[in-house]
Amino acid sequence: MPQMAPSSWIMIMLFTLLFLMMTTSWVFFFNKKKEMLKFQLTKKTKKMVW
Repeated sequence: MPQMAPSSWIMIMLFTLLFLMMTTSWVFFFNKKKEMLKFQLTKKTKKMVW
């Protein structure tokens, strides 16, 4: 086994972790935005109803 293998594997792991973190943060952000939009929509509809 060459000496470079473990370090490259660690680098790949770090990149995958970073990618996962980024994706999770984006998903969380979009979910929050959706909830905010829903809340605003419900507020508008309530104003229209009442």
